[in-house]
Amino acid sequence: MSEANVQVLNADFVPECARVMALAFCDSPSYNYIFRGTKEYRVQALEWTFARNILMVLDKCQSALRGMLNSNGEVICCFLWIPAALADSSLWEMIKAGVWLMPFKFGVSTVSRLLNIIDQMERNSDGNSQTAHGSRRDALKLERMVVRPDYQGQGVGSRALRSVLDEASQMEKSVEIHLETQEERNVEFYTRLGFQVTNTKDFYEDEPEYTFRSWHMVQKTS
Repeated sequence: MSEANVQVLNADFVPECARVMALAFCDSPSYNYIFRGTKEYRVQALEWTFARNILMVLDKCQSALRGMLNSNGEVICCFLWIPAALADSSLWEMIKAGVWLMPFKFGVSTVSRLLNIIDQMERNSDGNSQTAHGSRRDALKLERMVVRPDYQGQGVGSRALRSVLDEASQMEKSVEIHLETQEERNVEFYTRLGFQVTNTKDFYEDEPEYTFRSWHMVQKTS
C-alpha cells in the first residue's frame, strides 16, 4: 500500500470508524461478557455504542479521533487519542449523545455489566487510576486502536501509533499514555512500541465462559 499518514478525523467519519471498531472488537472477551448473544448482535450493539461514545469525546476534544485513509478515502486504521482530563463523561453528555437509550435497546442487564466492567477497569490501573481516568492534565489515553483486516500485517498499526507517540514526545511536559487491552498479542505489540504493563487483572473467574485477563499499560515520554 502507498504510505498513508495519521490524521485527525472529523465527525463525518464517526459511522465508518464505529463500524471498523465494532468488527474488530466483536470477539473481544470483555465485549463478549457485556453483549451476550450472536456475533451479529454484538457487532450491531458495538457499532451503536461506539458511535455515541466517539461523538461524546469529539464534543469535548475535536482532535481525539485519529486515523489513516487509503487512496479511496476509506478508513483503514482508527483510534481515540484522548487527554485524560476529558476522558470521563457527565450524565448530561451521555444524555445528549443518546446513551440513555441503551437500556431500552440492549437491556438493563447489559448496561449493568458494562458499568461493572468500567468500574473494574478503573480499579485495574494499579494506583494510577486518577492519572488514567482524568484527574491529571499530563496524561493521554489510547483507546480502541484497530486496523482493518485487509491492511493488517503491513505495519499500519505501528506507523500510526509511532506518529502520535512522536507527537506526545514533542509536548513541553512529560506525559503518560495509558491503555487497556484484553488480548495477549496486543501486549506484545504495545511492548515493542515502548509500553510497560503496570497491572493485570483476571475478570469473572466464577464464570468460565466469560473469564478474561486485562492488562493496563503505560508509556511515559521523556
